Amino acid sequence: MQHAASKWYFFRQIRTGRFKSDEAEWGRLSDWLKPGDWCIDVGANVGRYSLKMSRLVGPSGQVIAFEPLTHTFDLLTHFVEKSGYRNITMLNAAATEQSCLIHIAADPFPVNPNYIFDTNTGSRISNADNEAGDSKLGLSIDSLKLPHRIALIKMDVEGHELAVCKGMTELIQRDHPVLIVEVQHATTGVPEFLAQFGYHGVRSSEGARNMVFTKQ
Repeated sequence: MQHAASKWYFFRQIRTGRFKSDEAEWGRLSDWLKPGDWCIDVGANVGRYSLKMSRLVGPSGQVIAFEPLTHTFDLLTHFVEKSGYRNITMLNAAATEQSCLIHIAADPFPVNPNYIFDTNTGSRISNADNEAGDSKLGLSIDSLKLPHRIALIKMDVEGHELAVCKGMTELIQRDHPVLIVEVQHATTGVPEFLAQFGYHGVRSSEGARNMVFTKQ
């Protein structure tokens, strides 16, 4: 019932133009994307970023969306299909440093009925063989050998961002995309890793979850 209610709730938001993110970077996507561009949404969740990216890049562009959680991926594919988006490639896999099996354990706490439509996954990612939870294929973005320049990559993967960055070093050096990365803690290593490629990161505000990295 909760899953069906989520589909109804979010699809109603899509139809009425209220399927939005309150993140400042979502509102700035049009600054970085134009028709014909390719972009990647790593940790697409239910598609707030992916669907807006799709509209901005248009029929000649392409969005590649990674979402490893089965439940969330089902919601994402439902919204893409029902809304008629035809330029989104959806991958039920995890982006990471190199090809491997990734174990994704769901939030151990019970669902709070007051937040039935909360899209925070509360998951954790591990490569331990004895880890409980779903077992999904992990892919490095470089392994895809994408045949087109990538203009922008958005990344929100529950603290796994550094591994994703390490798995796309060839793409970073080839395309120098704008990177929207969730960096909530100073110890992630992401700013330091990207600095070696000439990237500088800024936040839209002091309390913002994300940093936007551009090549200087």
